[in-house]
Amino acid sequence: NGGQRDENWPDWYAEYMVAEQAGKPLPL
Repeated sequence: NGGQRDENWPDWYAEYMVAEQAGKPLPL
């Protein structure tokens, strides 16, 4: 696992939460 995923995690998590709330496909 690279550290890049950890650095990008906050942005990914924000997108995930927004998508979940909106009922849209979740980011991978």
